[in-house]
Amino acid sequence: MDQRVRFIGEWLTGGYSKGELCREYGVSRPTGDKWIERYQRYGVEGLGERSRRPHGHPNRTGDEVVERIVAMKLRHPGFGPKKVMDRLRATEPQGRWPADSTAGEILRRKGLVRSRRMRRRVAPHPQALVEGTGPGQSWSADPSDFAAMPNRDDPHEILKRAEDVRQGGRDRGGCR
Repeated sequence: MDQRVRFIGEWLTGGYSKGELCREYGVSRPTGDKWIERYQRYGVEGLGERSRRPHGHPNRTGDEVVERIVAMKLRHPGFGPKKVMDRLRATEPQGRWPADSTAGEILRRKGLVRSRRMRRRVAPHPQALVEGTGPGQSWSADPSDFAAMPNRDDPHEILKRAEDVRQGGRDRGGCR
């Protein structure tokens, strides 16, 4: 804003033409004209940065539709956005209803839906799998079988358990 104020100050002295000032300040002629017009219209406050946000949005969901969606959600607190929209479309098929995702955004902004709990991703195994070169070289076991194992921290017990399962043999406390 300081640059704009200095530009206008020098322009008001009348010692420079618009073209000279624009070249000196490194701005285009239309930008210089815009600064001068804003100063004449709004004063020094008009030289500040203006919001670039649009004044309106042509596809914005109407207030009446938003109110209907919120009212249906309040009537049926257990419904999510999909069920709310399905119910509205069934009761009033002639209406222009937004997409389910838009209804979800409306309800989220109003604080009427909880976000889903994020599922934790399992980290990949740090060691690459190795292909066996012969029989018995590659084993796998169901880890749920080890839950009932009395001493599951002992690697020998785990190997005994796996060998029993592989042979289809005896039961060691819950192993199938």
